[in-house]
Amino acid sequence: MGKISSDMHNPPYFDLEWQGVENLVHLDAGMMDKRYYYSKLCNLYFTHKLNRQLQARGRSLTVSALNPGFMGDTNLAGGNMTPECIAEVKRTVPDRFGDLNASAQAATEILTKDVFISSDAKYYDRSIHVANSSTLSYSVENARELWDESMKLVGMEE
Repeated sequence: MGKISSDMHNPPYFDLEWQGVENLVHLDAGMMDKRYYYSKLCNLYFTHKLNRQLQARGRSLTVSALNPGFMGDTNLAGGNMTPECIAEVKRTVPDRFGDLNASAQAATEILTKDVFISSDAKYYDRSIHVANSSTLSYSVENARELWDESMKLVGMEE
């Protein structure tokens, strides 16, 4: 199972701190600009927690996350990515920029080739090479809180 992720779970200009699910569900005005970063962190929490849940049930399914990098040429920013904005991202955080073709190829390989089968959740960064995500993204306690509260919110408590 593959999930498209983002390195923005670890923003380049500040450190995220876990605020707890309740604070993320009901963001105050000061947190609104951090929604995207927290959504990407939660994506990784779910990746790791799903992997642990599957293992606990004896299921052998590979769970991976791929960060394709900043995709200025895909128009995923709602048409707000001007050539000037893309150039600014390339200039200020060049290590965050991705290539659509390379990331698409990496996703295809990770999802289809047996060499990527693993019992551990993996994070791939713009390639077929395993990378470390942020320290915060490995918090088992935070992932458990997010999973448990999410299950409650959708009426699927265990």
